Amino acid sequence: MSRPRLWTKNFILVFLSSFTMFFSFYLLVPVLPFYVTQQLGVSEAKSSIIISLYIISALLARPLTTHFVDTLPRKPLYLGCFFLFSAVFGGYLVASSVTLFIILRIIHGASFGLGSVTGNTLGVDLMPSERRGEGIGYFGVATNLAMAIGPMTGIFFYTRYGFSAVFIASLIASALGIIAILNIHHKPKVSNAPKPTPPPFFSLDRFILIAGVRSMICFALLGIGYGVIINYIGVYSLRSNFGESAGGVFFCLQAAGLILARLSTARFIDRGLINRLMYGGFCILILAYILLIQCNTIVVFYVTALLFGVGFGCLTPAFQMQFVNLAPHNRRGTAVSSYYTSWDTGIGLGIAISGYCIEQWGFTVLFTICLCASIVGVLWYFWQAQPFYNKHKLY
Repeated sequence: MSRPRLWTKNFILVFLSSFTMFFSFYLLVPVLPFYVTQQLGVSEAKSSIIISLYIISALLARPLTTHFVDTLPRKPLYLGCFFLFSAVFGGYLVASSVTLFIILRIIHGASFGLGSVTGNTLGVDLMPSERRGEGIGYFGVATNLAMAIGPMTGIFFYTRYGFSAVFIASLIASALGIIAILNIHHKPKVSNAPKPTPPPFFSLDRFILIAGVRSMICFALLGIGYGVIINYIGVYSLRSNFGESAGGVFFCLQAAGLILARLSTARFIDRGLINRLMYGGFCILILAYILLIQCNTIVVFYVTALLFGVGFGCLTPAFQMQFVNLAPHNRRGTAVSSYYTSWDTGIGLGIAISGYCIEQWGFTVLFTICLCASIVGVLWYFWQAQPFYNKHKLY
């Protein structure tokens, strides 16, 4: 019996739209710390708080909008969020004050938060259920490809043409994503099964997946280190005298590791080997932090990049599959939102502490905090998240 087709026209288009959203986003990631300090005149400690504002607004937007993702047509919702997300890049071009920049970051975070949840949920809808684990793995490659090309391209435009060129490139990329969404033909599946009674609107279960709280705590702990790495590794490479291009190469190698891990582990997820992937990813990640703390050569710096990629590449799709498997079909949007909410919580904490830690103690202490968070994460997973998942998974 032949397997159902995964790479349909609709799946390819939603893949491309996700790529352009994250690509345009990652173009800015390594550049914004320089922009806030150099163009807006903000101190390093305060700049990390300002940059992390998009995380706060995304966190507020995602739980509040899970109801709409689960009840409204997903394509129009995705299109509206994507349009607002794209418009903010034009706003950055005229943001000459800290106040205006803060407002734009808040709008950007909210639109990115809802758009990424809606796009991811739409992607899951377009996957055959028999190949969902594989599809989630491939769909995540869109993010990883964006992460490979985005920061590197952003640094290139910034060093050669300035900040405006980065914002224009992001605006063009996101506009291409809008075109991709317009060409998606999506009809929601009609199920004959009786729908479960939805929770009351003000119920906590309306906003997050209660069954996934244990996994959310673990995933947030991992996000702390990811937030530090993705936002400040460019600054670290310059201060370590590795050269202007070292940060871009780091992101490229990390993304290569992410893509390699996702493509090689997708079918293992479909076979139910999620816990093995988790522990393998944890071990690789902890090793990467240990090497980064002791890093004194560019070779070790690049090795850690690859290890970070493989570690996160094993863990992120495994966690996403856990959230999906803990939720009934009509709560899939809530499950995806909870996945992103926990990840963004960790990233936001990582960004928020980065500037202060760098000013007061330096990068070694900052990376040590990331290592400790990962160790606590694996212990929590072994003690709480894994037993609960094994007992309560629905699929």
